[in-house]
Amino acid sequence: MTAARIGRALFRHRGWIPVPGLVFMATLARPSAASLVLGAVLCALGAVLRLWAVRHLGPGGRTRGDEVGPLALGGPYRWSRNPCYVGNLLLWSGLAAAAAAPAGAVVPALLGVHWRLVIAWEEERLTAVHGASYRAFASRVPRWFAPGPRTPPAPPRVSPMAALRSERSSLAAGVVAWALIAARCGM
Repeated sequence: MTAARIGRALFRHRGWIPVPGLVFMATLARPSAASLVLGAVLCALGAVLRLWAVRHLGPGGRTRGDEVGPLALGGPYRWSRNPCYVGNLLLWSGLAAAAAAPAGAVVPALLGVHWRLVIAWEEERLTAVHGASYRAFASRVPRWFAPGPRTPPAPPRVSPMAALRSERSSLAAGVVAWALIAARCGM
């Protein structure tokens, strides 16, 4: 089975796949005030990056199916082809930092592998739909992140409020996850 086929299956179930990792981290959590602050900062950076990305991705990018919207070229897509996943990695690294359990660092690492497989499928779909345009974009912009803009600026596709509405379930899940870990403080 190819990475893209595995990624497609993971993509379809991505909403619940991180839940065991959260339970694992929350169970092991021994947070301190300092770890909670560090975790909150990383989580906030991840959430802001995701919101910025969703503004430029637009509604076509938030799907559970095989649909592919127009290419996002502005905002954080000037530095990364996958800023939502970079934001996810920051969020989960923030949760691991907040938990202050060394074994909890395994969760963001495993999720990174998960997202890499999903990206393989997404890149296959984007290449099939956008062809040369996507290949040109992929040749200029790194998969994860690199400093220095790689594409010209482009205006956002949706308003900040529309991006916030689109991300409300992800943000709510992040707040609940962080609260679960924070509740372990002093236990």
